[in-house]
Amino acid sequence: MGKIAIFQESNSTQPQKPHILCSPRDSVSLSIAESDSRHFHALIADHAKDATDVYQLCQDWPNFRVASDGTTQAIPLLTLRVTIFPYQGLSIGLSFLHVAVDGPAFHHFVKSWASICKGQDFDGPTPVHDRTVVRDPNGLESTILQLQWSMAGPINFGSEPISKRLADMVRATFELSKAQIEGLKSWARAESPHFSSFVAVCSLVWVCFIKSREGEGGNGKGSEVCCFAFAADCRKRLGYPMPAGYFGNCLAFCHAVVEKGELLGGDGVIVGMKATGKRVGEAEDEPLKETAEWASVWKKYKERGVVFAVAGSPRLGAYDVDFGWGRPIKTDVIHIDSGSLFSLGESRNENGGIEVGLALSTAHMARFVAVWEQTLNLFSC
Repeated sequence: MGKIAIFQESNSTQPQKPHILCSPRDSVSLSIAESDSRHFHALIADHAKDATDVYQLCQDWPNFRVASDGTTQAIPLLTLRVTIFPYQGLSIGLSFLHVAVDGPAFHHFVKSWASICKGQDFDGPTPVHDRTVVRDPNGLESTILQLQWSMAGPINFGSEPISKRLADMVRATFELSKAQIEGLKSWARAESPHFSSFVAVCSLVWVCFIKSREGEGGNGKGSEVCCFAFAADCRKRLGYPMPAGYFGNCLAFCHAVVEKGELLGGDGVIVGMKATGKRVGEAEDEPLKETAEWASVWKKYKERGVVFAVAGSPRLGAYDVDFGWGRPIKTDVIHIDSGSLFSLGESRNENGGIEVGLALSTAHMARFVAVWEQTLNLFSC
């Protein structure tokens, strides 16, 4: 496994384009730990629990190397931790840098690895590492790099203890059955017959989040805008053939903006569906429409504290990974503890269901649960 290398000349204010460097001596940092078996069932539970608990399942990021002249940083791309819970099970914690691969590529890697461990041939597409298959006729690369560097801070993993950064934070999983999702879409069908499960569920979570946050005094007036951000896989949307096994990042940044007062209204979920669905439709036709501005857009709404974003997708198939011990009992996306991010994945219990992961302060989580249950009852979901 290689490293990401960032080179910056001494007389330059911005680094050069990052590169992935590989050498015969490269390896992946692996740690093996043992935990009390009693913790196993607490960790796989869906109810709210201390947000710091899951971090024991992931390895601290190893120190990165800096060249003697101080101009080049070499940062590991992947770390692994296997935690054994005697007589109960084990956990495989994977941490990776998104700069190297996106979610579809990373899950492709994990499924390939699992198939090899199981002694089977992986029936997925062969990985393609050639970055030149992604065309850039409009020269977006330099624009994106410039915007990215203007936003980037110093690279400093683990600068603040997790226990301090996540004090009073809890995380929980909310499962929606296929019947509940279909009920939500059926309720909204009078407005549009074409709302997808992704649009319906994301809008539901977005509105419940905004409403539950009002208990903390809100965040500005009802006329203030709220931003929902998501990523779209572009492998089949660029207008030319892309290898199904492209191993890298091929995502488009998308966002929907709605006035907060509209989301707080009785038709808030419908309003959210319309805004999100409109942007999803635009991404089908023009996936790179917002690419040149995405960094500045994200920065603007993030600084105003009005952005809410989703990580993951039910299409990634996290529960399809099998190392030879059967399907996972529980999968979690760890990095959702910013208070403005939630995860989305397929249900482990039924096809067509969806799991939502969320991390909030203890008080905010209690309000979210109340709003969530009230909203589902309203829609008879």
